[in-house]
Amino acid sequence: MYASPSAEKAYFVITDGEGNPIPIGTLTGVTSSQVGKTYRTKSRKHGAEMKKSGKQSRMERDRVVGTEIFHMLRQRASKRGKDLPEKLQLHLVEIRFADGHLEETKRILFAE
Repeated sequence: MYASPSAEKAYFVITDGEGNPIPIGTLTGVTSSQVGKTYRTKSRKHGAEMKKSGKQSRMERDRVVGTEIFHMLRQRASKRGKDLPEKLQLHLVEIRFADGHLEETKRILFAE
């Protein structure tokens, strides 16, 4: 199907404050891949704005973007009559195929 598939893949996970995954798609109608697309779009926008102002901080960018994403998810959940946990975390999970085996790295981009 693919002529040269990538040896790396990343996806996003929304968890509660303890790091337990929550069914974000069911609660909000927003899929994990849509969260990823939103993160990348907003991250580029805020990164460009921060660069213009001379403030280049990945942590600050992720805080702003994470806050916006969580706000959007809470609004979507509310419209469906659902509640999200009080505290949320946005995780980036990277999967790599190296030396004949899969490696998975998970890091928190933003936590409330």
